[in-house]
Amino acid sequence: MNALASAADQLALAEVERLGSRGVGAIAELLALLAHHSWSVRRGVVTALSRGDDQTLAELCRVLVESRTNEPVIAGLVDALSAASASAEPLVRGLLKHENPAVLCDAIQILGRRQDAASTPRLIELTEHADDNVTLAAIEALGRIGGDAAVDRLIELAEGGNFFRVFPAIELLGRSREARALPALQRLLLQPLYATEAARAVGRIGSLVGVAALVKAMESGPEAVLRVGALSLIAIQDYAAHSIGPVTAVSRTVREHAGRALRDKVARAMSFADDAETVALGRVLIWLASEDSVSDFVRLLSGPEEVSALAVEGLTQLSALGDPRVLQVLQAGTSELRARLLPSLMGVEAASAATVACLTDEQPAVRALACHALARGREIAVVPRLFALLTDADLGVVHAAVGAIQSLGSAETKGLALTAVKSAKSGERRAALRIVTYFGYDESLGLCLEALRSDDEKLRDIALGGLPALDDPGVPAVVMDAARNASARTRASAIRALGHVTLSRDTEAALRRALEDPDAWVRYYACQSLGKLRVVAALPAISARLDDPAGQVKMAAVEALAALPGEAARRALAQAAGSADLDIQRAAVVGAGERAEPELRPVLRAALASPDASIRLVAVSSIARFDGAESELGAAATDVDAGVRGAALGLLATRSDSAASRMLLGLLVRDPESSSLMEALAQDVDSRIATILPQLETANDALARSLVAVLSRSRSPQGRAALDVVFASQNVAARRAAARVFSMLLDDSAKSSLARAANADGDAEVRRICSAALA
Repeated sequence: MNALASAADQLALAEVERLGSRGVGAIAELLALLAHHSWSVRRGVVTALSRGDDQTLAELCRVLVESRTNEPVIAGLVDALSAASASAEPLVRGLLKHENPAVLCDAIQILGRRQDAASTPRLIELTEHADDNVTLAAIEALGRIGGDAAVDRLIELAEGGNFFRVFPAIELLGRSREARALPALQRLLLQPLYATEAARAVGRIGSLVGVAALVKAMESGPEAVLRVGALSLIAIQDYAAHSIGPVTAVSRTVREHAGRALRDKVARAMSFADDAETVALGRVLIWLASEDSVSDFVRLLSGPEEVSALAVEGLTQLSALGDPRVLQVLQAGTSELRARLLPSLMGVEAASAATVACLTDEQPAVRALACHALARGREIAVVPRLFALLTDADLGVVHAAVGAIQSLGSAETKGLALTAVKSAKSGERRAALRIVTYFGYDESLGLCLEALRSDDEKLRDIALGGLPALDDPGVPAVVMDAARNASARTRASAIRALGHVTLSRDTEAALRRALEDPDAWVRYYACQSLGKLRVVAALPAISARLDDPAGQVKMAAVEALAALPGEAARRALAQAAGSADLDIQRAAVVGAGERAEPELRPVLRAALASPDASIRLVAVSSIARFDGAESELGAAATDVDAGVRGAALGLLATRSDSAASRMLLGLLVRDPESSSLMEALAQDVDSRIATILPQLETANDALARSLVAVLSRSRSPQGRAALDVVFASQNVAARRAAARVFSMLLDDSAKSSLARAANADGDAEVRRICSAALA
């Protein structure tokens, strides 16, 4: 009973259950309830009727024939008989001889929904019925049921010339994904009345065999065919990529069969198509790209974001990003257009001048992108322009400018930086000091000491961050002095800096004192620095910080325990992994993985059984650091949490050893339709061939399709040789799967294999697949 139903509906549902238990005698009362105002009650009635025994089902068929005045009752009977037990099928088949077209339509609908293959011969006969409604119902049912006979009849109807039968037949052939329907659909592409629907169906089938015919139809047909044809080409490309990985056969076939006229036609159509069509047409335009296409792509740069991205891709493919027309768009374009184009211009030297123009764009994000683009180039003449951005109001732009200056360097940089560090503007001084300490100029130490005497806390932070990199013996003393500063922020920066200087008795003492500092961030950096410097003697003091009132200090203490060598630190880390505090648990599990010591493996196994998914997730990453972790990762790959499953699969995929391959293969045997498992096996597929081939000797259809799809992702000679082995296998399921893959590859070697099998293979289905591909 539906717990969300109202009180009144609950009473009605209880009555439905009571009536349902009475069997055939309560049918009339149940049917009356099909007029109830509540959908829940009406569905309850249908469910109760569908559970009836043979006598009840026979009575439902009788009522369906004799009571044709109440539409809700008729609809309820159709739903109930569609969901009933197999006993309903012969009863409903008996109605396929009825003289009333309405009864025939209901019976056909029921059997179609039930996918009753036994009714196929009679349904084929009914596609010639005098009543168009019966004919259309029979066609729809054949499409639902499928099978060779049904597809053969749909092909006949598609080429029969009857307008009202051709269209539904075309649609259903597309949904069937049967490649043998392609010859008929290709012929229909030549008929203007049916070309658009035929093009859509060819795309749904997803076979590379249909590409050439689509191209010709797009070239010669009206714009509607062009748009649908482009969508279908992308559907075929996507289907092939999903099935066997990235392929070039679609784009290659498009280029082989298309002329200049189609490229121009596609470029014009993009101005009037809807969003999905525009993207598909843009992809086709990239496939057809030539030197003459630059102007088309430049025009598309100002289109919607997805189209603009395609234009950039096309220009990249043509190596035309440095074309003057592109650079003119960049120089004079809007902020939005610049933001799309700049990421692709990283390192394009010809674009430097136009990129410099973007340094004054009104949008901070664009100015920052321009800095990043210039940083990837070699044009040091732009360095003074970058220094001008050290006063930018946006901190992100300032950081990008500093990064670009540090990346480029130049003879001018030192002078400009030393001037800027004396600026009256605090932001410019800070940025300049970062540059000075990065390059380690002779003046760096003096400038850092001066900064430490400043009232500017941020400037002091930068100085303390740069001091450890300076080769001066006086640096540790300067930093330790700063660690006594009245400012907690400055103390924290100093303690962090001590983690990067040479350990001495004095620095260790300073760090130990900092563990007791009243400021949490000082204590945090004290733990971190002691761990980095591997101060084992500080272990008790660090362990005490596990009870620190500040969460970040607890985390830093666990990180330090993970970094410290020795048995005592290992025991402390294991104890932390059992903490009631989930944050400490997570940090300890991460630390145990970083140490990767055999003694800590039980800790990680326990974490993999944690009721908390976040703990299990970090445990998966940690256990992967150990040799022989395939069993733990395999178990985690079936975790109830999607994140844990995904992480475990990803980590298994990075292992190319036979144990990992066997584990992934075992998982795929249990779930042969899993695309994520197929992707995992496809990583470094060549190393897995020896594991996959024996499994294909006994694989069923579903598993064979998946394993052959995995093998097809290989682009190496051994991968292709493995497919040839499968195509000669004794296992019919494996040969069928290989035939489908070869029909997608369609290179010369694949065509040769298909031709041999089309004539000589012992399985009719293999011969049919091969013949259809070669047709």
